[in-house]
Amino acid sequence: MRGILTLYDLRFQIPLKSWLHPSKSRISVLLLNHDPRAENKQVIIASGKNEVSIWDIVNLQCIEVFAVKSGDEKMTGVILESYKSLEAPSNREILLNSFTSNESISTENSIRAIAAPSDCRFMITGGSDRKIRFWDTARIENSGIVLGLELDEPKARYSTNTIENMKFHFEFNRNNGHLGNSNSRSNSTTSMNSLANSVAQQQYLMRNHIDAITDIILTESPYPMIISGDRDGVIKVLA
Repeated sequence: MRGILTLYDLRFQIPLKSWLHPSKSRISVLLLNHDPRAENKQVIIASGKNEVSIWDIVNLQCIEVFAVKSGDEKMTGVILESYKSLEAPSNREILLNSFTSNESISTENSIRAIAAPSDCRFMITGGSDRKIRFWDTARIENSGIVLGLELDEPKARYSTNTIENMKFHFEFNRNNGHLGNSNSRSNSTTSMNSLANSVAQQQYLMRNHIDAITDIILTESPYPMIISGDRDGVIKVLA
């Protein structure tokens, strides 16, 4: 069993309450939400499949979700029940369910790193899909993939929906098929295209991560930079 969160009283060093994240998968990142409106009562949680959620730890309510979806916006539905906190399992249940099949599925494309500066209205995420994303928390349409966009992958689209006081920010990226070369093209043209594709692929591999991104930090001096590291030990610096 994964995804258990516990709130502690540090003065007396005792647990106050525990609950289970609805994804029932491990918590990859847990941060305090520094937005002044949060009043230090909200946390940012990365758990499940390519999803970050913001929770009110007083009322144990999910209030905002940032997620990556495939397909068309019109075909995507939201099940509110899947964003409600669950009762924390007992010690016996934890031992009996030390690993769940649900977790193995949801961790295929999971967020492993988040950078959310206290004085900014944006969030940088990275994970097992090897992409670094910029999320504009004030205007979601300004969000985008900073690093990791495939050679033939179209730019992602972003939209926001509010359902029963819960905000959902979605990234949509439809993988369109590409037509092959026409038989009427000459061999020389095909060779040139193959060479160009080979160069582009090499540049892609040099620029992007080829394994899961495990950490991201932001710097301000000497100038703003995004520094990311992956499971292979590779560090990328974006300025």
